Amino acid sequence: MILVLLSIAWLAGSAFAAAGYSGAWWVVALACCAGCAALIARGRHGQAWLLGIALLVGLISLSIYEASRPGPLPIAAEGSAHVLAVVVSEPETRGEPQSFRVRIETVLESEMAETEALEGEHLRVVRPAYPRFRSGDEIELAGEITPLNSIESPGFRTYLERQGVVASMEYPEVTVTGYRGRAGITEAINDLRSELAQALERSMPEPEAALAKGMLLGQRDGIPDDVEEEFNDAGISHLIVISGANVMLVAGFVVGALRSLAGRRQAIVLAMLVVGAYALFVGGSPPVLRAASMAVVVLGGVLFGRGDFSRGVASPLHSHGLNALLLAGVVMTLLDPLVVVDVSFQLSFAATLGIVLFAGRFEEQFEHLLGRLPEAAARFLSGQLAMTTSASIAVIPIIAVYFGRLSLVSIPANLVAAPLFVLALAGSALTAIAGMVDSELGRAAGEFGHLPMFLLVTLAEFASSLPLASIAVMGHGIPDVLTMYGLFAIILVWLLRRRPRDPEEVTVRRVRVGWAGVAATTVAGAAVVVWWGAFSQDSDRLQVTVLNVGQGDAILIETPDGHNILVDGGPSGSTLMQALGEALPAAERHIDLVVLTHAQDDHVAGLVELLRRYDVAQVIEGPLQGVTGAYGEWAKAVKAEGALRHVAKAGQHVELGDGARIEVLAPDRRLDGGDLNNNSVVLRLVYGDVSFLLTGDLAGTGEKALLDSGFDLETTVLKVAHHGSHGSTTKDFLSAVAPAVAVVSSGAGNPFGHPDASLRLRLGDVPLFRTDLNGSVRFESDGRSVWVMPERGTFDGGVAAAVR
Repeated sequence: MILVLLSIAWLAGSAFAAAGYSGAWWVVALACCAGCAALIARGRHGQAWLLGIALLVGLISLSIYEASRPGPLPIAAEGSAHVLAVVVSEPETRGEPQSFRVRIETVLESEMAETEALEGEHLRVVRPAYPRFRSGDEIELAGEITPLNSIESPGFRTYLERQGVVASMEYPEVTVTGYRGRAGITEAINDLRSELAQALERSMPEPEAALAKGMLLGQRDGIPDDVEEEFNDAGISHLIVISGANVMLVAGFVVGALRSLAGRRQAIVLAMLVVGAYALFVGGSPPVLRAASMAVVVLGGVLFGRGDFSRGVASPLHSHGLNALLLAGVVMTLLDPLVVVDVSFQLSFAATLGIVLFAGRFEEQFEHLLGRLPEAAARFLSGQLAMTTSASIAVIPIIAVYFGRLSLVSIPANLVAAPLFVLALAGSALTAIAGMVDSELGRAAGEFGHLPMFLLVTLAEFASSLPLASIAVMGHGIPDVLTMYGLFAIILVWLLRRRPRDPEEVTVRRVRVGWAGVAATTVAGAAVVVWWGAFSQDSDRLQVTVLNVGQGDAILIETPDGHNILVDGGPSGSTLMQALGEALPAAERHIDLVVLTHAQDDHVAGLVELLRRYDVAQVIEGPLQGVTGAYGEWAKAVKAEGALRHVAKAGQHVELGDGARIEVLAPDRRLDGGDLNNNSVVLRLVYGDVSFLLTGDLAGTGEKALLDSGFDLETTVLKVAHHGSHGSTTKDFLSAVAPAVAVVSSGAGNPFGHPDASLRLRLGDVPLFRTDLNGSVRFESDGRSVWVMPERGTFDGGVAAAVR
């Protein structure tokens, strides 16, 4: 009890200082002195001494925190610099650019007054997605340095400061001069993580592959923003990051699975080893190490406290884990006093504390509710559900304040998500290992391994779509967090004062379904999902989907004969992978033909990732090569894939079977001095009486050349050129094409104003679909009619319907 009180006093002192209340320390001191006087008056001298010591401990903690506050940043002004540096972090590739941290080794040239202060400091560097950099690269940088105080977001600025970053460089000139190898074991672990990540990417569709990398490897940068938002609103986002709750669930899984086989103490020791190895494996970042340390310390407290696991996984945590957890918190704040303001520390500590305090009580209740399951299954699931529920409740105030959202469906969503998480984590691990051994084996494992992840995604989508699933909350940091926890504690104490009935008084008729029945049900359910996905695709229609990939083009063609053709890949590999994951069956990992209309990043960048994850048989591209890093990576990827490479030429055609064919209409010759847009590959897809004209980024010069070519341009569906720019889709061109419907691919809020307002006027009565408004737009045809099915919304002037 004394250790608990002093630990609480220490942590309270740090929290008090972090909340900005250091100046009011004397109020707390007076209150404690009054308390000591009252205790002495009652003859309770020992308690008075304890309260005085606790006050002293809290004040020491407060003083240490204040002394650790960072001083002014060494970089306070903008200026250009030319430096030698080494990359010290793996790039984050969320979205189109990549960002990474570098440590400056030598300043070659600088116009800044703080030139000497630059050496040894860390910068955040932002570069285009390709070429990719890696930790250990020695690079030469030349560009503008921007201080952190120019960043508008206080949260992001604090995040960078916590990483030791003092300034940033956006889109500097970079030259790789060498590679600085890391320690042997570190290099081996990073290589293994990279291979496992690539195995998951090859074996699972998106967004399931990105979520699997987040859960298993701690790599979150590939998770789409909309998916992450759905998980946040559903209150289950802690499952896709490596946090205290996540690590405790892994530990609970190991203990629950091995307790009956290896014994109580051995299972706990193995769980501690698994958690430690897992933390090192996923990169050993400070948040991960903190989460793992808390889990190991709590398990150690249970181990040496001789907790009884005979009644469940979570039951002994309360009695022996609290002291250990509080001690771990004290040690962490001693080593790094400012860690108390780190949101990841707060989440991990709160989640673990919630598990320690409440999981045992919840476990008893869940075991009664699951009484009809086999005893071992009921005990195992009740432990997982109890820990998930406890962690979810404990982190509600922090999530509400820092992320501005309070999920009202968090607890029921977590009850469903807890068993799915265990299955998803196990399935991801097996899929990754199988994919490392053999690509086909990995894809076979991925067909089943992605199912629990798919169900998690579906759960998040459903829960977040419910009315009032989450509400906006205005918070301002630690003071509001402490206030919410105070109210929270009052409610929980009131609820938990009700003593549950003695388990022996509850009579449950346990039906022995048997493990064979459980396994049969699981396999049957998986089979239903797999075969449903296989037969739900229309096989007698041509399908053309203009994918929503932002400000770029990507068009998927699925023929009645079973061929998959992709025209362009958009600006982002992760966005393309998510779009293909939604459009194609999970097991479909083959693209028969890829067409690159022209070598600009908004058409080629996504194809680099496609070649890493899908089997591509053939490639058609225009005669003009690109000069960007993305095009260079594309050329390397095509060579590595071994795909047949063809140069497009007007007059070529590709037979797709079942009466479908692709005609190449351009380029016939080099136009406009080699302008990439006007030399785009132009395709006409024909199926029976229906045709699609895919025009790349043609501008006026290219359209005139096409009009002079003598080709039949009349078409049913027109993919508007160059994202609907003012200089494309001229009146003469539209008169020759005479489309029944048009579709334009453009990014929401793009800086170019695409599509231009004049496009609507030139199209007249022709219905226009836009990916920025309608999402992905799918066309289906039987060769006589076309059915238009946008992801959302309608075209201008009516409801989407069949076009005849």
